[in-house]
Order: sequence, then structure tokens, then C-alpha cells
Amino acid sequence: MPLHLNIRPGERLFINGAIIQNVKSRTADFTIENAARVLRESECIAADDANTLAGRVTLALQNLHLSADRQAQLTELTSLFHVMGEQMPEGLPVMRRIRAALASGNTYGALKMGRDLFEIENRTVQRSTRSDSHRDA
Repeated sequence: MPLHLNIRPGERLFINGAIIQNVKSRTADFTIENAARVLRESECIAADDANTLAGRVTLALQNLHLSADRQAQLTELTSLFHVMGEQMPEGLPVMRRIRAALASGNTYGALKMGRDLFEIENRTVQRSTRSDSHRDA
């Protein structure tokens, strides 16, 4: 099934490792007619912004989605999931859904689910911060 994309002026896309940018002042429309790994720049996390556990998991999922050599990313994810399971057990259901998506070959779906880990991480940090402030009082 073809993928129809509208690219805003200045927007960048990542397609199979290539970076494509709309340099025109108007929207560009195009269709991808075969299988391709695609991400819009707005869906990406920069390596510099992956400074939390959820960020590192999301970056690894993003790299897995865009990479032709996926084994290194899968190894990294396994390690990150282990750490996350210990530090943030609330995220285990999301991690199970991510693993199921990856097992079925749905790397884009796994990446989208990975973003749910940010919300869980934020709630965990807030609870920890409140707990720490109550202990200090």
C-alpha cells in the first residue's frame, strides 16, 4: 500500500538512511510506492535529547526503525529494557507491547509505543520527588 506524504517547507524526512528536505516555500506531496523505513523530523529524538532512560529507549527504537543492521540496536534495547524493568516496573506493560510489535516486524509501531515511556517516567520521577520532599520535612 503506497504511503502518501505532505512535506511542509523546510521539513526533513528520513527514508532508509537518506535525509530529504523540502527546500521550497510550499508544501511538497509525494508517494512512496514500496516498503521503506520513514520518519518525519518531528517524530525523531535527537541523540543529545536522549538524556533519560525513556529517551535512550526511544532513541534505540528510532535507530532500530531506520537501521538496516538491527542486531546492535536489539542488543542495546534488551539491555535498556532490563535496566528499565528494575528502575521503572510501571513500564513493563509498555515494554511487553513494544517487544510484541518488534516480534511482528512493526518497528514504527514500537517506536510510537516507546513514547509512552516518557509519561510513565515523568510520573515515576514526580512520585519520587514528592516522596523525597516528605522525608526531608
